[in-house]
Amino acid sequence: MPGSKKGPSFVLLGAASVELAIVQIPSDVSDTIEITTPAAARESTPIKLSFLVPSIEGARSTIEELGGALKPANAAWSWRGALHLDGKDMEGNVFQLREHDD
Repeated sequence: MPGSKKGPSFVLLGAASVELAIVQIPSDVSDTIEITTPAAARESTPIKLSFLVPSIEGARSTIEELGGALKPANAAWSWRGALHLDGKDMEGNVFQLREHDD
């Protein structure tokens, strides 16, 4: 999404009818974050993004090329007519991919 507004402690992204505000975390919280290589998965977050993709396995190589990772295929589960699988980006943020069950 393109940026629509930026301040000293936030960035607002927007596209059509959706906006996403990314806000800097307070230093008392950021001081407790340990950076590791590779990044450890951050499972305890208030938001988890889920993306509908044509094929979870088809997305695996792109995710890995960008420094992220997906859990093994056998960790996927079916729910609400879709196959779901968690992954993490290069910074350790956990996200989910889903593809429609056929």
